[in-house]
Amino acid sequence: MERSDKALFTFVWKLINFSFYSEPNTLTSPAFVVKALEETTWALHLCPRDKSESESEVTYYLQRMDDAGPESIAVDYELSLVNGRGYTMKSAMFRNYSFKRKCRDGCAAHALRDEILVEKKSSYLPDDTLTVHCKIWKLEEEAKVVGKCIAQTLIGIEHANIIWTVENFSQLEVSQMIPVPISWASRKQPLFLVNMYKSDDRIIFNSYSMVAAISKCATSKCICWTPP
Repeated sequence: MERSDKALFTFVWKLINFSFYSEPNTLTSPAFVVKALEETTWALHLCPRDKSESESEVTYYLQRMDDAGPESIAVDYELSLVNGRGYTMKSAMFRNYSFKRKCRDGCAAHALRDEILVEKKSSYLPDDTLTVHCKIWKLEEEAKVVGKCIAQTLIGIEHANIIWTVENFSQLEVSQMIPVPISWASRKQPLFLVNMYKSDDRIIFNSYSMVAAISKCATSKCICWTPP
């Protein structure tokens, strides 16, 4: 059951260019400090392809980091995915969960990859940005002062325009293949191989990936505040 009172702290994590992230590696948010919870430090983790679920699910969870707070602290917390208007698309509530310093992760929330990336992409990924909310409450205590933090993780992408000159094109034989490797300036290894050949009435292009993944990520800004 959800809590109706205001959360003690809300963490908003935006993952920009999410659909371009094809690696199975877990993404980690910037760490944030909740002063009202004895200055404990926290972070969110998101796995775009949960190996335990045949890579069909996206999983995300809360972790307490190494901090100067108590050895153990129990909280209620909620993890959710929201759309561009702030409405909840997927939500999971966890009650009376005890976090120890550095050594224990919270329970994971789950969402189907196809639902996020295909079926309801326009809702989950406005401007190709996935937004995760984490709300934290003290046990059996209503928050007198609330805090909020907004963080962004930018998944880097590269754009390239390729000019391909085919000499003696008119002399090419039908089904004669012309291979061209495509590389980015930041990588020495070719990323794609494009094959071109012509049939009797058309020109055909086929492309093949030459690496397992081409995405990378870099964390940018994190803004936190507590109203007076």
